[in-house]
Amino acid sequence: MSAQILLNLLFQYKASVDDELLDALNAFGAEARSDDFRSALRVLNHAHLVDRIFAANLRRLDHSYTAN
Repeated sequence: MSAQILLNLLFQYKASVDDELLDALNAFGAEARSDDFRSALRVLNHAHLVDRIFAANLRRLDHSYTAN
């Protein structure tokens, strides 16, 4: 399997999982201020930051994120 095919499959999988996460967040509805919702948003934020770091690394660019 070529690297291009593998990356395409991984990105398709990630898009599918992202859709599931967004559906789960949407299901909170009126409970959008619950601890579970806030925890889910932290997970989503973490995934977004990792995506940004990954994109910067692929392009061999620096990113401004540091571990806390």
